[in-house]
Amino acid sequence: LYNETSSASLIKRLFTSECTWLQTSAISSKEENLPEAHFANIFSKLAYTKLDKIVCVSSIVYNEQTIVFNHIDKNKFIKINNGIDIKKFNRSERKQNNIFTIGFVGRISPEKGIIYLLNVLDTLKKRGYLFKFIIVGVASTTAEVEYEKEVSNTISKLGIDTCRYGFQQNLSDIYSQLDIFILPSTGKEAFGLVLCEAMYFGIPVISTNTGGQ
Repeated sequence: LYNETSSASLIKRLFTSECTWLQTSAISSKEENLPEAHFANIFSKLAYTKLDKIVCVSSIVYNEQTIVFNHIDKNKFIKINNGIDIKKFNRSERKQNNIFTIGFVGRISPEKGIIYLLNVLDTLKKRGYLFKFIIVGVASTTAEVEYEKEVSNTISKLGIDTCRYGFQQNLSDIYSQLDIFILPSTGKEAFGLVLCEAMYFGIPVISTNTGGQ
């Protein structure tokens, strides 16, 4: 099994394998004109000709992949939605909150739409609604670190009651606190696993109608 997020060191293995699968969650993005994106595209076009099956994790990934790689036999592409490992979670009794709790889990990245969510929460605050906001996630790239600063400044400026958490190995304690989960992505999500995780805990979810969500 070759996963497209794996390192380029697998190139040799990929091109010498007799039976290779590729799982892809790749969809086009605003960064598709970057040099590394061009390399990845050329590599993928070459690699796909050597594959027996290409697993796409959502309908939008399947649709885009079969269009971009229309030189490949469409029968090689199959759709298998991602699943979650429920063994990782302890779905114990939901915690009783003294205040309505709203949550977000994901990368602290512009395409996640966190600033838009904060502006909506500010509107609710001004209308007199009481709530607490829990945000879980980390910033990895330079652009994400800058965005994280913008998120922190916006939270301070708007005075939103917020609990911040970095990377969490086990999210059970977080999900058990939430009354509603929101994923306001503005970019194309291949498949929002956190939505599945929240629903597994019986939490109502709100998300944007983009990508595979």
